[in-house]
Amino acid sequence: MPSALRYMTKLRENEDNFEEAGAGNALVISIFCLDSTYDANTDKTLYVKELLQKLASLHAIIHSRLIPSYKEKYKHSWFAGGEGLAFGLHCKDDQDDQSSSESAIPHLRALVRYGPHPMDETFAIAMMKCISTDLLKYNSNVAIECWDVDDGQILLIEGSEHLPLWIDDEIGVEAMQRRVYVVDGKVRIIPPTVIGTAEVGCGKYVLSRREALNALIQCKVEGTMDEDGSVDALNIAIQNKLAAFCQAITHPLDESVRRVNLKEYLHTAAIVLPLNLARMIRHRSDLVAVAISEFCQHSVEEKERKSGSALKGEEDMVQFENLVYTKVTIPKALYAMLLTGAGRLPPPIKIPKHYKSMELNRIKRQCKNGGKAYAHFRHALEAGIRLALGFEWLVNSNHEMSEKTATKSPPVLSCSSEERVMHHINRIAVEAGGDGEWIRNAWKLGPNATDEENNISALVKCPVWNPEIMRGGISPISDGGKSLLHPSLASDLLFLFSD
Repeated sequence: MPSALRYMTKLRENEDNFEEAGAGNALVISIFCLDSTYDANTDKTLYVKELLQKLASLHAIIHSRLIPSYKEKYKHSWFAGGEGLAFGLHCKDDQDDQSSSESAIPHLRALVRYGPHPMDETFAIAMMKCISTDLLKYNSNVAIECWDVDDGQILLIEGSEHLPLWIDDEIGVEAMQRRVYVVDGKVRIIPPTVIGTAEVGCGKYVLSRREALNALIQCKVEGTMDEDGSVDALNIAIQNKLAAFCQAITHPLDESVRRVNLKEYLHTAAIVLPLNLARMIRHRSDLVAVAISEFCQHSVEEKERKSGSALKGEEDMVQFENLVYTKVTIPKALYAMLLTGAGRLPPPIKIPKHYKSMELNRIKRQCKNGGKAYAHFRHALEAGIRLALGFEWLVNSNHEMSEKTATKSPPVLSCSSEERVMHHINRIAVEAGGDGEWIRNAWKLGPNATDEENNISALVKCPVWNPEIMRGGISPISDGGKSLLHPSLASDLLFLFSD
């Protein structure tokens, strides 16, 4: 808790606006197939076809088997709410200035917005470590790149004290762009013996994506990957950092054991809430972080507008009554954000007028004068009022969105199966240098008239990164096309708040 508060203090000093503080904090995850090399003699159309079919199968395995299995053992609450990790088909390489098909390799992409604390980033990397290992059971070899939008090669940063000397002495930091991957559950760094064929001026150690993946495939075939042991210390350091999360999602653990293992990251807090809101949190725990973010943004605006008077909620939305003691388990930094308004609204908060009641006064006396028996409830009412306000403002935003979209259609955030296949997946095939004609023909013929070689049944179900995942809301896989402010979700929230 103290370290989280210190972090929030630093955040307040360095950032002028809360929304901007988390704008760039994101991790880009790219999953590449390592099943076959590509060279000038390869049939490009056949190669792209097989690659797209393989990626669609991988997507199905990851989202229908692996991730659900992990969630059964440990359900993580993401900072941005919702699913947190959602993959879609993508092609272009954002790190490559070229736009030719040679630099465009189809892969699966996901984006994790981890906000003002890195717990989500650490957890996402742990998931990638487990996914790369578990996919071997399905005879699938993959290379996973974890690229921090702000910091670059996050795996090198996490193991900065254990890097091989040749990274600085020979290759250099800038040329490490496409040399670091997670393969078979371990961090693999392409050594300086592998040089690129880039144009003059780029340096011999700069690899294209194609060269990097071919090098990884060749090393796996020859069994020469990391044979000198130069990255063993790096892998041990990263394994130690990720061990608690890897164990949480791969081994069934008692809640108490998991809490001890993750005590560095999580805080279980007692909190006072209206009964309906407490029930809602149990049903939609993924919205707690969203409500906290809403409180941190809205409370500062409301405080400035009211010149220090009590914050105003929406009286017709939530009543602060039928109060119960409950608990929430959230990242320490999120709890600090809740209690300090992201460092801008320290406790005690001025209680909104419609929250005041004899029941609230009784709870307040219990928390304050209850002695040792109520020592762990000292912040329970403070945290409950703040979280309830966050949900009120969140629900009110949904309510306003419902009214605005009552007479017009909401923005398109998902695609029909036909649009996905005929437009977007066909576009990806062309971007990769293939011919999308086989995709169009397979769609027109239908599943019963298509041979196995041209089967697109997995592709029909595989979302694309742009626009389905990018614009698919907080749960683009399970609730594709519904953003947080989608009218149907607003109705769900209002129903949960009602008696």
